[in-house]
Amino acid sequence: MKRIILTAFAVVLTVCSVFLMTGCTGGGSSKDDYATIETARSEMEKMAKSSTRSALGDQGQWYIYDMRLMYQKDNDFFNQMKTDLGDDFDSVLSNGDPIFIGILPFRKSYRLYAGSPDEAHMLYPDWNYEALAKPSN
Repeated sequence: MKRIILTAFAVVLTVCSVFLMTGCTGGGSSKDDYATIETARSEMEKMAKSSTRSALGDQGQWYIYDMRLMYQKDNDFFNQMKTDLGDDFDSVLSNGDPIFIGILPFRKSYRLYAGSPDEAHMLYPDWNYEALAKPSN
């Protein structure tokens, strides 16, 4: 009985030490998240001003896309994004929330969301996303 308890204690201690040593952050850090968000924001800033936004369709309607699916779309807008961001762009934050983009072609406007494309999860232009603190800059 004593051996079983000592073995179980050793296993628990080993597992806890592994989690503490790796940081147990879920695959990434908030620093990586801010870099991902800024990369998506700067790409959308560029794309909002380009002529490829007209490939989306009706100019007076908001279009919302999950960035994880941009590699499956085949039009000028997404082809340009794929070229600019590359094949290794990870559009999922460290907590598992995907990044969504909203585009209003007529006004050359865009929005970024994380988790779900609604007001409470907006990253840009207003930071309403509570799962990640607003950057200080």
